[in-house]
Amino acid sequence: MGNVISRNADAAGLLGTTMLLVLAGRHLRSRHVIRGVLLLACWLVVVPVALVVFVVTSVVGLLLRTRRR
Repeated sequence: MGNVISRNADAAGLLGTTMLLVLAGRHLRSRHVIRGVLLLACWLVVVPVALVVFVVTSVVGLLLRTRRR
């Protein structure tokens, strides 16, 4: 059970990091550097919050499933 959660969190973290790098590369090369930095800062808040919500809902779902059995 813990192994599945760990793999899901690792995959989500890798995906989030890749998205951040792609977005940063795109926006920092453009003329709107301030806009790119603001967008990057927004992603630095959104991605961890989404990861936490995903992990918490996964854990709660697993706990509810194991309790029903």
